Amino acid sequence: MSAKILYGRPAASAILKTAELKSKELRKIGVVPKILVVAAGKSRPAQVYLKNLSRKCEEAKVILESAIFSDDVTEEEIKAKIAEAKRNPSIHGIMIYSPLPPQINADRIYEETPLEKDIDGMSSEAQGKIMSGGAFAPCTASAIIDLLDYYDINVHGKRAAIIGRSKIVGIPSALLLLKRNATVTICHTHTNDIDEIIKSSDIVISAAGSPGILNRRNLKRGGIVIDAGISLNSEGKILGDAVFDEAVEVCSMVSPVPGGVGALTAIEAIRNVVLAAENGKRSI
Repeated sequence: MSAKILYGRPAASAILKTAELKSKELRKIGVVPKILVVAAGKSRPAQVYLKNLSRKCEEAKVILESAIFSDDVTEEEIKAKIAEAKRNPSIHGIMIYSPLPPQINADRIYEETPLEKDIDGMSSEAQGKIMSGGAFAPCTASAIIDLLDYYDINVHGKRAAIIGRSKIVGIPSALLLLKRNATVTICHTHTNDIDEIIKSSDIVISAAGSPGILNRRNLKRGGIVIDAGISLNSEGKILGDAVFDEAVEVCSMVSPVPGGVGALTAIEAIRNVVLAAENGKRSI
């Protein structure tokens, strides 16, 4: 069996085009969608993410403002910036780039973001409203769902295993799949018989950051793998959680790393800020 490869770029292009059209319509009434990204430190992943986001924002006619603090930033400094953005009607979406430095309690920072501007769905209020559709879901979880939708993968009644229980990917993805009537099992470091659970699942979504956790031994023949894991090997190569060559032999569909879910995450933020601007309809 040779699996169909679920590339993220075609789905991302479709979403970005829709966001661009909506953004142009908003500009006609004086509303220019604008994102504030808050980050700390000058890590290479952060720089790459912001560069990619900036390029995509330009395409979608969205303004990107970034507040990049030093590694020794205090919580009070970050909270002050978010408070300023809360009061600014021209900023429609606020995104906190993680990880933050160790002296910062990320959860306390997320709580500072108002629901209507929380375009990455990280506050407890947003997380609690994912099932009802009353908030934006975290971008990676939304990217997974949009990838499934783009390739017409119906999860209704399917057994889905999610590897990882983070509030960024695992838990929100589980909630979004439950909303679509999938039967979901969340696996984590304390899960017994994880290989058996994976083997019995029609769809496996992995965000463990553990290369090789998915392989020919534990994947279901004909199953679907959505790989949202990301790690670097000793040579600096980006790896997913699945042994890709083995997954494509066993499964019917596999998303690659890189080039799968990751191709969509920045686009989700852009779509969400355009929707937030549309909901607010506030002129600059």
